[in-house]
Amino acid sequence: MRKIVVAGLLALLTTSAGAQVSNEKWNEESCAQAMLGFKNPDDLSQKVAEYRAKIAGGDKSQETEDVLIFYRDLEWYCLKL
Repeated sequence: MRKIVVAGLLALLTTSAGAQVSNEKWNEESCAQAMLGFKNPDDLSQKVAEYRAKIAGGDKSQETEDVLIFYRDLEWYCLKL
């Protein structure tokens, strides 16, 4: 099962263990499924805050996520980590 991280800031890409990413506009079913329920940047901002709190608290499980979705310039993107 693929894990999903939802983020609103591109800066998060550099904080997760130096992960390599490919910038692809989302088009996979898994990415589309993950985006359900996150239709505005406010929802994403809340998820970003939760993600950062987990990392700051030492939750290493978040570092193994392999898909990151973010909203930028009025577009949705899915990044493969």
